[in-house]
Amino acid sequence: MSTSPIGMSGPPVEPFAPEFYQDPHPTYAWLRKHRPVHPVQFPGVRVWLVTRYEDVRALYNDPRMSVNQETANTDFHTAGMAYGAGTEMGHSLLFKDPPDHTRMRTLASKVFSARRIAGWRDTVERITDQLLDDVAPHQRVDLLGVFCYPLPIMVIGEVLGIPGNDHRKLRQWMDPLVGLSREEALAGTKSLMAYVREIITVKRADPSDDVISALIAARDGDRKLTEDELVGNVFGLISAGFETTANLIGNGVLALLDHPDQLRLLRENPPLMDSAMEEILRYDGPTATTIFRFPTEDVRVGGVVIPAGEPILMALGAANRDPEVFDDPDALDIRRGDNAHISFGRGIHHCLGAALARLEGKTALRTLLRRYPDISLAVSRQQIRYKPAVIVRGLEELPVVLQPSR
Repeated sequence: MSTSPIGMSGPPVEPFAPEFYQDPHPTYAWLRKHRPVHPVQFPGVRVWLVTRYEDVRALYNDPRMSVNQETANTDFHTAGMAYGAGTEMGHSLLFKDPPDHTRMRTLASKVFSARRIAGWRDTVERITDQLLDDVAPHQRVDLLGVFCYPLPIMVIGEVLGIPGNDHRKLRQWMDPLVGLSREEALAGTKSLMAYVREIITVKRADPSDDVISALIAARDGDRKLTEDELVGNVFGLISAGFETTANLIGNGVLALLDHPDQLRLLRENPPLMDSAMEEILRYDGPTATTIFRFPTEDVRVGGVVIPAGEPILMALGAANRDPEVFDDPDALDIRRGDNAHISFGRGIHHCLGAALARLEGKTALRTLLRRYPDISLAVSRQQIRYKPAVIVRGLEELPVVLQPSR
């Protein structure tokens, strides 16, 4: 992608330049005001970045917006950006439009019903305590490595019915999928796909009370899924239930450490956890942009005509700090009311696992702050770095010292 400046009249840093990831918000603020629909040149393809809240919300609900990579123009494919197109990955709910999306979403919504998710609360709490039991206090640890990442992968592993011995392998395969290397992403995808096929074979022979078994029953009994859709959706659930939740917890801890007054307020008022979680999702949520959308016909957004088939990225990190919608948007305020952030999307593509992510995030923060109320960074704030990843927003590591109450 181009990292060259776009002139004195341009944003402070060009989107997706190396330094952009560390603090994208000055760039977002400039774009919202001056160029809310901004063309970014990736290798071999132009991508449209949309930054204003109202434009993003409108696109979420626009039936002309497709998530199916096969609707993209040929440049998107020849530039090597259509990850998984033509494979089982492209058959997942994530990359399907109606009517296939409607059929699969209806089925998946039953599997992720409110009652089922409520039943997973004990699992989340048990794993959270187990992980913190294994962390030595008073010593420097990378909270991402010992807590933020293991928690969601262990939870989604148990929910799906994946053996505990395989959880570590899932992370090894998933890590490259959010990076900038296409080769590493495809290698991770291939390995994870092979594993998904193996676990489906095992579960088909010996089903149990888990999500994969429920999806297999829908495939084999009611014929509501094709085999490729079954594989693609199990893959999608693993990936969606891992990276974003880990980043939600890590970003949330850092946001609170960056705002000691808000951290103290939350420690002294545990019932504020619900609103605190929504504010963390708004302030520094785990998803920087949506996955690519492709208009099925020419569309006008913010006064700009985007040609059919050209990829669009909706910048959730920018929309969630739009001053036209949020008062004092760059401030973290855990008592913020009427928090209409769009970190979990809108419309038919609203995140299926939003309730589970909230459950994990609130449980993680609540337990961490109860057991280690005096948690602190183990390095200077300037040493904390964000991953150079387009779609996800997450830290490379989070060195802390876990201090019990003095």
